[in-house]
Amino acid sequence: MPVLPLHPVGRPSDYDPAYCETIKCLAPLGATDRQLAILLRVSVPTINTWKKDHPEFLKSIEEQRQELDREIAYALYRAARAGDVKAMALWLRNRDPENWRDRREVTHSGQITLSLDPAKLDQLSPDERSELLRKLEEVDEAMRPFLLEAPLKR
Repeated sequence: MPVLPLHPVGRPSDYDPAYCETIKCLAPLGATDRQLAILLRVSVPTINTWKKDHPEFLKSIEEQRQELDREIAYALYRAARAGDVKAMALWLRNRDPENWRDRREVTHSGQITLSLDPAKLDQLSPDERSELLRKLEEVDEAMRPFLLEAPLKR
């Protein structure tokens, strides 16, 4: 039986190498993949396929974004040096996140033990029981984020 030549399945790609130059012109805009798809009149999956199939296309996108990132980083640096407090905070959070991040992680080791004597509970007045219940709910609410994030030990 003769071997048949392989024929590509589907219609030919609409990719045009000139798109690389188009992307370079879009550098000041910082276009996302979705925006590129709209500008080139294709879908986002097509943009992703072109990035995989055409290394020069991917390279032009990466270069465009890196150039814009460099410009923004330098502008942020200048603003921080000029005394813009928000720019300073952003710069520090990104340059030294261990010391400047907004969220601190706290690790608790050990146990919290709460024991209630049923005989003593029976001696409480209704107001005292309500107050104790309110305090227990406050503790439960305060501990909930830690309990949800901690892995269960069995």
